[in-house]
Amino acid sequence: MKINVFMWLANQNRLPTKTKMKERKWKGELGCTICGARESLDHIMFTCVLARFIWTCLKEALGWVRIPNNLGDFLEIWLPTGTRDYQLKLFVFSFLFWGLWTTRNKSSIDGVFPKSPTEPLFKILSFLQKWRLVLKEHNRKKLEVQTQRVVNWLGEFTSIPRSTGAEDLL
Repeated sequence: MKINVFMWLANQNRLPTKTKMKERKWKGELGCTICGARESLDHIMFTCVLARFIWTCLKEALGWVRIPNNLGDFLEIWLPTGTRDYQLKLFVFSFLFWGLWTTRNKSSIDGVFPKSPTEPLFKILSFLQKWRLVLKEHNRKKLEVQTQRVVNWLGEFTSIPRSTGAEDLL
């Protein structure tokens, strides 16, 4: 029920982002605690560097051609009513948005920042794993295939040796 209310609020652009709270005379700063840009719903879900990273990881892992830029683009192109696998896509994207929102809240409210940029993606995968049982069997199987592709891609991504940069200069 909590996710349903969250998604309804997001669709109505009524989530308490800093921009929305400022409209209600909140005295705080408008900047995103992760990147400093003006915090809005579209920023948290699509344009923040962390959101762009998550969407880009999914694009690479799942072979998408592009990623959405804002909620309007997302609803129009990615999740129009009546689209194939609508219920499955709504389920997945709800948890993607929930993962981004809870990550934002942890950093903005609690001052707890992700230890790595992949942490929110692992959190999203955990949510999907936990709640997949509410899906119909055929959608559960499709979800398992997609999540395994993402997990495999993440395994490859996180195992890539990282240069300190010094060797590149020598």
